[in-house]
Amino acid sequence: MLKTPRSRFSPGQLCARAVTRIAAAPRRFYSRFPLFDRYTFYYDSQYSFFTGLYMGIVAVQMQKLIAHSLEAKEYMIAFLVSSAFIGLLLNLITGHQASSRPKVRYAVRILLVARTAPILMIFVTNAWGFVAIASVMNIFEFLFGSAYRSIQKINYSAAWRPKAVGGTRIILSLCVVISVYVASTVYDMNTLNIRFMYPIASIFGLLGVWRLSKIKVRHERPELVGGNRHSFLSIFDLLRHNRTFLFFMMALFILAFGNKIGQPVDAFRLRDELNISYKHSSYALSIAVHLSQIVGMLFWAKLASRYNPLRLLVFAGALLAARPISFALAHGQYETAVTVLVIGNLFYGFGLAGTLLMTMLSIYGVSHDDSRITGYLGLHFFLVGIRGLIGPYIGAYLLKHGMPTVHIYCLNTGIIFTGVVLMLLTNLFAGQIARTNRIDRMTPPAT
Repeated sequence: MLKTPRSRFSPGQLCARAVTRIAAAPRRFYSRFPLFDRYTFYYDSQYSFFTGLYMGIVAVQMQKLIAHSLEAKEYMIAFLVSSAFIGLLLNLITGHQASSRPKVRYAVRILLVARTAPILMIFVTNAWGFVAIASVMNIFEFLFGSAYRSIQKINYSAAWRPKAVGGTRIILSLCVVISVYVASTVYDMNTLNIRFMYPIASIFGLLGVWRLSKIKVRHERPELVGGNRHSFLSIFDLLRHNRTFLFFMMALFILAFGNKIGQPVDAFRLRDELNISYKHSSYALSIAVHLSQIVGMLFWAKLASRYNPLRLLVFAGALLAARPISFALAHGQYETAVTVLVIGNLFYGFGLAGTLLMTMLSIYGVSHDDSRITGYLGLHFFLVGIRGLIGPYIGAYLLKHGMPTVHIYCLNTGIIFTGVVLMLLTNLFAGQIARTNRIDRMTPPAT
């Protein structure tokens, strides 16, 4: 009788080996990077780790927390949503300032304000106090976007940038999923637990700022925007001289505008019409989105190294319509509504991962010049801020004047697909410009 050969390792040893290999996976991932990329990713990934834990506690449940527990009005939620976009709007100024200052030091000073503000939640007793502190957090959190993205553009080489940026987003999303689950459970017990949860989040946030401060920018030197260091309005010359960037920004503005209208509507749809709890809304709106973002980042980062990011953005942007469609279709039994929201947000998160990554890579591609990257990023975040300021108030206005939430979500879907069509036309326009430039370079000069 033949005996089955026994394994050389016991079950405990096999589990230990599996855990060791999983723990070593990040090191194997970035060990293939060039030296300076590896150095930047080491600290950037740690910043993403602590930022994910911070965001999962303070940011993801913010709208539903204030609407459900503190009985906030529609305009309070609209202001809270738009406060983040006020910070993005001010990136036009910070992007110009960061171009002539040490970028890491500039970003750290801004983040210190955002990450220490949650400590003040200990003293919150009403909706206005929550809105005031959370708005300060949002404004300063999004204020440093152009400086941080320019660090990634400069420090990561073009060949490894999709994998590096995608890797940091995956770490961020994983940590958000974990902290959202824990925070949602705590908030379901008692919403006043924000008084100690937010200070805990502040500790995680400040640890992330500390790790970010360790990054050194490659070949950093003060830059002159438009040839004049003190010329703020010269940033707008980028739109006039780079027509591909102009049309790209117009298409992206329309594409992303649809979801902004629906943001203040989501909280009231969940609370008043579907009566979904914190825990289940976190499954649908947060955990599902971030889990699909993890898969999406792996998928889109691999495609970005082979295909034009501007073309991939058309397909990723179309998936953003899954969110308003799922909110419009969610009705009936409690379990059915939650299932529809989870499925819709899984597709939305997958598309959002591609949209975020392809947008940044497209901007990096059309900028052509590291010395002006903060100007391009400042303009991008400025336009994000404009649509973020306008969109939530339009949604709140429509909701206040009796427009059914389902009709609002149908409007969102139509706007998103209009942006997809415009993005497709932008690709055709960019291809025509590229062909014209190739012909001009091949044509011999007149004698």
